[in-house]
Parts: sequence; structure tokens; C-alpha cells
Amino acid sequence: GTFLNLNNYTVTSQMRKWAGSSSAVSFASTVTDADNGQIQISLGSTQTVDIKSGRYVYDVLLEDAGGFKYKVVEGMWGFWWSLIFAV
Repeated sequence: GTFLNLNNYTVTSQMRKWAGSSSAVSFASTVTDADNGQIQISLGSTQTVDIKSGRYVYDVLLEDAGGFKYKVVEGMWGFWWSLIFAV
């Protein structure tokens, strides 16, 4: 296939507990290789420390130079805290 050239695009990404929630956590989102259509999204430890266990929905949006936004990825993922105790 061919890659989408992402020159002149910005990327944003958020996750929510459910699709209609007004409360969201934003991912750090960057275009890492515009010519080959590559992006990177990540959450830092200061963001993940406050996330409660459960299922979440997320999306990735591209915005072109004209201000038009395109949802290019959406999905669901699970986040569960595990505690390990040494006795």
C-alpha cells in the first residue's frame, strides 16, 4: 500500500471512559515521519498514575492546514493495576 503523507498535518489523541464522556486524558501525540505517515502517541507516568482500572475508548485525529479534522483510528483498550506484595 501507499502511505498518507502527513506534511502539514497535526495529530491529537484522547481516551475517555465512554464515547460521550466530557472528561478525557490527552496522549502526547506527534507526527514522527510525515513522508511515511508515521505518528507516535504515548502517556506519561504522571498521567497513568491517576487512571482507574477498566476499559476505555480512544481516538486519533489528524488536522490539516485548513482546520479539517479526520478521525483515523478509534478503539478500546483495558487498563488494570496489579499489586505485588513481598512477604
